[in-house]
Amino acid sequence: MCTVTAFYWPQSNLAEGPLLTVTMNRDEAVNRPEGVVQHKRSPSGDLLRWFPTDAATGGTWFGVGCAGLVFALLNRYQDSQVLGNTAVVSRGAIIPRLLQCRSTDEVAQHLSLAYCGNFSPFDLLVFIGGLCHQFSWNGKQLEKQQHAISGGFFYTSSSINMAQVLDFRSQQFRGFVQQYKYYSRYEFSDYVVSALHSLQGDNPSYSINMMRSNRQTRSICQVRVAAGKVECDYWPLAIKHAPVS
Repeated sequence: MCTVTAFYWPQSNLAEGPLLTVTMNRDEAVNRPEGVVQHKRSPSGDLLRWFPTDAATGGTWFGVGCAGLVFALLNRYQDSQVLGNTAVVSRGAIIPRLLQCRSTDEVAQHLSLAYCGNFSPFDLLVFIGGLCHQFSWNGKQLEKQQHAISGGFFYTSSSINMAQVLDFRSQQFRGFVQQYKYYSRYEFSDYVVSALHSLQGDNPSYSINMMRSNRQTRSICQVRVAAGKVECDYWPLAIKHAPVS
């Protein structure tokens, strides 16, 4: 159960160049701890890879690589519940293997049917510029889609009541989209975390920042890509404080 949003500010609106902001909530069991953030930079200071980790498996659900591609991974509960547990390898192993890719074509080459067959169903979102490339594995076949994100992009998953949860979170997202255009790029990245990804509303079980008896939003991650510069933030336990970068 996770939620991803992305926004793209085109260069025509910004003297500093275009800005891509991708933010993700990780919803997990309350007794499943998160691990350390893995990151590496080149001798010149360029970011080579960055991703948070799961303490149990060392895998990840979110990351950014050397080419500025931003990755987000969500479970496809709707397919997993039909197929059962078909996993040979944890889905958390997918993104670390792809962080070296320099294009979405290269990502697609890695995602062969033979490779995807090791994993339970998933949605992999790959962001670059103003586009989201979606790779959906349903346990039998891999489908590819492309989405423009200039007006805002939203994607979510849930292990229960998917239709109702999607409708509830979509309303929260649409309400945010009506407001975000009034904020400058300097305010926006913080605002998307505090006003959208931290939003519970009147139904914490369904909200983007969710809380149930055995599951909750465990962390929030955000990556910002602008003019070749990549900035990353990680808030463990979904508490909005000074991030662990």
